[in-house]
Amino acid sequence: MFVVVVVFHNLESNNRHIVFFSLHLQIGYWNANGANMEERLNISEEWSSIFSTATLQNKTLIVTTYLNDPYCMLRDTSETKYGNDRFEGFVIDLIGELSELLGFKYVFKLVDDGKYGSVNENGTWNGLIGLY
Repeated sequence: MFVVVVVFHNLESNNRHIVFFSLHLQIGYWNANGANMEERLNISEEWSSIFSTATLQNKTLIVTTYLNDPYCMLRDTSETKYGNDRFEGFVIDLIGELSELLGFKYVFKLVDDGKYGSVNENGTWNGLIGLY
């Protein structure tokens, strides 16, 4: 499943509204004012039968990404660090927060060719897109 996360940040109220999409279909949204996880993470009815906040608990996910400022960057000290500690940026912080809220572990992996993705001469895709 390919999921896109879109974050809307209202600077006046400092509220963030996170919306989850899968193949152009909204599957849920985030309500920062909710009192608990069930009130914060709102999954649409059609997706709630296959997804719950417990779905990811105690699982380890491989998060494949590529270097793209300010979303994913190598720390200045990345040569002396290992694993997830090598990275910083918006996506890194977002995955960290979601991990704490939903109870999963994660490992960042850079895409082998370092690209987002484009069509090759033979019609296949490279980069992140090519993984799916």
